[in-house]
Amino acid sequence: MAYRKPKRKVCRNCKAIIDKDVDRCPYCGSTDLSEDYSGFIIIVNQENSEFSKKLNLKEGKWAIRVL
Repeated sequence: MAYRKPKRKVCRNCKAIIDKDVDRCPYCGSTDLSEDYSGFIIIVNQENSEFSKKLNLKEGKWAIRVL
């Protein structure tokens, strides 16, 4: 059985992972969205997250690479 990614879109501008039915990124407002990405980071508590501090990310789901 092959693994299937959930139906999501990724903002090519800020790499936020958002719901597929959204047409505009809620973080940066971009409409340049993709359904093809590789890897992700989930930030639950940005104040205690080293990734959040180093990459300047807010709480949410973020793609590592947008294809």
